[in-house]
Amino acid sequence: MSAVTRLSMELDGWQAAWKQLEAFLDRVDGVADQDAPHVQTVCALLPVFNVIERARRRAVGIALAPALACAPRGEGLPAVSVGSLVGTESRLPGVEELEFAVGTIGTDSDGKLTGDAVLASTVTLFAFRDEKHGGEVAVRVPTYDFGPLSVSGVVPAAIDAGLFTTDQRKDAAESGVAELGTWTGLRTARRAKLTTTSETVSLSHVLDGLSASSLSSAFDAVASGAAARKSECLADRSVLLQAKATVQEQGATPELTDALQRAADSLQASATDYGAVATALQPPRTVIASVSGLASLKTTLRRADSPGIPGQLSNELTTLDTEAGKGMDEAVAARLAYPDGPLRMLRTLEWSLRFHWVFRQRWFDARNRAALAPLLRQVLKPFCDSLTRVLAGQSTGIPLVGPVLLVKDTPTQATALSVTPTVDLGLVQAGHVAHVGGERPTLALVLGWEVKGTEKRLRIAPLNVSIATDAKLPGVAGLVRSGSPVDGSAVSISTQELLDGHSAAGPQADGVVQE
Repeated sequence: MSAVTRLSMELDGWQAAWKQLEAFLDRVDGVADQDAPHVQTVCALLPVFNVIERARRRAVGIALAPALACAPRGEGLPAVSVGSLVGTESRLPGVEELEFAVGTIGTDSDGKLTGDAVLASTVTLFAFRDEKHGGEVAVRVPTYDFGPLSVSGVVPAAIDAGLFTTDQRKDAAESGVAELGTWTGLRTARRAKLTTTSETVSLSHVLDGLSASSLSSAFDAVASGAAARKSECLADRSVLLQAKATVQEQGATPELTDALQRAADSLQASATDYGAVATALQPPRTVIASVSGLASLKTTLRRADSPGIPGQLSNELTTLDTEAGKGMDEAVAARLAYPDGPLRMLRTLEWSLRFHWVFRQRWFDARNRAALAPLLRQVLKPFCDSLTRVLAGQSTGIPLVGPVLLVKDTPTQATALSVTPTVDLGLVQAGHVAHVGGERPTLALVLGWEVKGTEKRLRIAPLNVSIATDAKLPGVAGLVRSGSPVDGSAVSISTQELLDGHSAAGPQADGVVQE
């Protein structure tokens, strides 16, 4: 069996192995596509709930901290540590809670479940070029929505404080039916644990404690706070409008999109009120000297803090909280559905791919050392030797015995040369380069040889023959005539000819340079 045949068989094996990986990747992509509408909804609504919490802080002085930044599959986010996932009790539930709900439960030395969440680090398995994905693609697993996890680790007590507790998992395993917690329920539980202090008061409460007899400097905190809240409201308005555009694409209910628009308008009104307070408290602050002027300012600030009932969210934000909560609960439930929700399936497949790649990589390494690399060296040696000789202006080194002629006219881009049937081609190997003479000379890269009936043929890479059509040039454009010699004679090719793509001998010999 020739080295070329053995190399072809080896490459077939590599192709089959890669097709297995491609099938795995396609399955991962397929599940990710199923998850995409839900993860986009989650990632669009979490900033909305951050906006609502900031409005709650302005109204009552206390709220949950913002959720972790997120994006579908963590695209564009920096790496995070396990430490950033710890201590979530005072934070708005984020995408990490979904990972805890589908992740592994920790065990102690006796094998008993601890209620801790065990998360694997994100690793890059390999990179490849693919037209479907547009250029080079790095395969990373797991693709956490909060970004790559730098190091594997444990988040203490995260399971039992989350959406799918240890007891719920046991019940699901035994009955086949899972009773998961809801996102809004988890948020409500966390809000209930918040405690107020003397410092957790609204800005309007601070202003209410001042009077016309107060020192001017006592109003500094209110002035700067109002200016900051104006900017915050305008930024939050933009967040809501962006969320509206995103959830509309995902088919959100009209009630949700309408609530987002109304809440955005409410924030614009609050920003206007905060701006009025900040402007009025700019030096020389003449308004604070007037009892009626200060009273009016207090009314404006109370309206900015709580556009509806004092100490509560505005009606618009309350409605948004309800509608967005419905959308969030639906998206989270869809992703976590037991046992085959798309997020569960995605993490399972990514985990499987991670271990499959370990063994496949070992196979690639072993086969490369034992078979592929030696065969490539053996098969490519004739080509490398011939090419080196051609560039040095020497004989191509093709071992043809006796005179060899073409016995058929051969057009450009032909993949075979019919030669003298009596010639001995036994020493010719794939990779040898032949010089094809005649009026339209060129070079041919030999891939092998064969006998068909009474014909003996050299199999070649598509032939390049000059197609110059000037009537003064010898030969026929794009054709090598029957009777032209096929041998290993030297050709002279300069660097400039290679750069120009044209032969110094004339256009009729351009095939040599092009080949």
